[in-house]
Amino acid sequence: MSSRRTVVPSCQPAQSPNDFPQNNNQRQAVNRYTRDYYDPGAGYVFPGPTGRAWQDKFGEMELVGARIPPQSYHGPHFERSEAQDELWNQRGSNKATKAHEYTDLYKKNPSAPWPDRVSADYNSYKNASASHANVREKLGPIKNLNTGKKVLPEVETRDMLMEGRRLAKDGRKKANIAAQARSGFDSKYPQGYESHTAIASHRVAASDENQAAKNYAASGKTTSKNLIQWGKERNYQVHGTPRPVRGGPNRGGKR
Repeated sequence: MSSRRTVVPSCQPAQSPNDFPQNNNQRQAVNRYTRDYYDPGAGYVFPGPTGRAWQDKFGEMELVGARIPPQSYHGPHFERSEAQDELWNQRGSNKATKAHEYTDLYKKNPSAPWPDRVSADYNSYKNASASHANVREKLGPIKNLNTGKKVLPEVETRDMLMEGRRLAKDGRKKANIAAQARSGFDSKYPQGYESHTAIASHRVAASDENQAAKNYAASGKTTSKNLIQWGKERNYQVHGTPRPVRGGPNRGGKR
């Protein structure tokens, strides 16, 4: 008795007789006797029971289920998405990455003007850097507002602190985008600059954007802390709530 082995092709349900490379009689027998089926939950094509009639007529056949590949998050126009995902997942791993081979007598390559795609990426991180410059100017005086005992907690002060907290969040987001765009440009176009000095300056600017994002995060914490202090002073000075006694139960001191 002969023995055959057939692998069910992926992404195709096994109910169809065309899934198996036999002649017409064998195809009908596969559909009739094995009754293979596809389980969408498990992602496999499962072979059905093989009856005695099948073995007597065609011999034994082992059916191997094939996993259906998961649906990609990328759109159809991202042709190299799988390769890009693989490179992304190698960050920080011990896998060797191929270093870029610079041309002899390093120079901007190509020496002609940048293509539209390169110019668009360049303008992307430039615009992101410029977008949070005015945020920094507006946030500076707000984060230094005094909300202590000697300052009357006006409603306008609260509104300014809330606006400062919003600005800090917005600035952190824009600075992070600028840092990521700059770092990505350097990796994507290693010879997009005219010298090693220009690349070093570019990387310093990317590091500065990263530090700016951290500064915005710290400013957000400061404004949130001042907003809480404003609320306490509002209760003390306007609503008449008594202040906690120094050394009392509210301060954890001795009684």
